[in-house]
Amino acid sequence: NNRTITNISISFNGGKDCLVLLILYLAVIYDTIISVNKRGYNSNNNNHLEAIDSVYINYEETFPELESFIKETETKYNLQSEKFDKIQLKEGFENYLKLKPNKNYILIGIRRSDFRAETSQNLEFIQRTDNNWPEFNKVSPLLNWNNTDIWMFLLSLDIKYCELYNNGFTSLGGTNSTVPNPVLEKSSFESWPP
Repeated sequence: NNRTITNISISFNGGKDCLVLLILYLAVIYDTIISVNKRGYNSNNNNHLEAIDSVYINYEETFPELESFIKETETKYNLQSEKFDKIQLKEGFENYLKLKPNKNYILIGIRRSDFRAETSQNLEFIQRTDNNWPEFNKVSPLLNWNNTDIWMFLLSLDIKYCELYNNGFTSLGGTNSTVPNPVLEKSSFESWPP
């Protein structure tokens, strides 16, 4: 029943963490629909999954492979994405909430172990924004996951991810700020996945 998720959105930028978060979110939605149907509450055959609201905020020049993967994922998983280019996160969320003022919860794919997320050490799983940010609840289910957890999830379930990771990228930032690690290229391994 999609009425239960009308105030929720997911921040999706095509990265591995956001992809895991998306798959988990879809599993919860599916489980909820099945549970509702088993209890007989939804007899009007209105149990198809409608579009999932998402937001994509990008402040750097991105790789074409990433843009292509994001579009493919939006189509595959029925994401209704609002995209904001060349702006910082705070402004992007401000603009998004002007378009979607009913969104009280936004799922964020952040991990404490992510070296780029110094501020994540003080985050809680559900936390209201502060410091003059637009008001919403940040929901961060992956806080205690590490890089190995992320990759084990994606590889064990054979979930398609952005091909840039196979070229040695460990994160998918902008074209001017992100470089691959040649040691991590998929071609450098005898068998992949491990």
